[in-house]
Amino acid sequence: MELANDQWNTFATDPTVYEGIPSPREYSSMTYDKKNSRLVIFGGWNNGWFNDLHTLNVQKIVGPDYAVTSIYPPLGQLTGNVPVTITGQGFRDAGIRVLFTQGNKPIDTVTRLTLESPGQFESDTTITCVTPNFEQFGPKEAVVQVVIASEEITTTWSMFNYFLNTRANKTLAYGAGLLQDVAVGTPIEFVIQARNDEGQNR
Repeated sequence: MELANDQWNTFATDPTVYEGIPSPREYSSMTYDKKNSRLVIFGGWNNGWFNDLHTLNVQKIVGPDYAVTSIYPPLGQLTGNVPVTITGQGFRDAGIRVLFTQGNKPIDTVTRLTLESPGQFESDTTITCVTPNFEQFGPKEAVVQVVIASEEITTTWSMFNYFLNTRANKTLAYGAGLLQDVAVGTPIEFVIQARNDEGQNR
């Protein structure tokens, strides 16, 4: 629908725009089919009683009966293999897939920007996994969602940030502890400044 001058100029009841929609009515019976994520509408009144049945799949709106609320840690190295814990609700041990999608917007279908990692069921509120290698996308944000038993992707999500790996050949070490002339058996300090491939401090 489009909104212009504070008035709707396209209506969901217009059959020339939305084919196959139910006729306008009131006093309909309605229920929600939780198993199939459908609204079920029966009958109603409009200058006479209807005796018809309509369904509307709202699975991509309401999502599955499990949800993601957070991920910890929320960041990790670009090459992946970082153990993370995903918290939420309604998890079950039935073929868990954790999706990492480059960007900051959740998805409802897997895309070419999505990498998957098998999830390990811990409890109905906890899943663990290791992050996939994200080098093909670079050090960027990823949206984390979950799929269980080939059902719908969660409509809730959490963010994970990939950063460039620390490189020993870029890392600096300095301080008195690195000098040759130090007293044996005496505590002394030095500093290690980790840096990534681009020489940025980690």
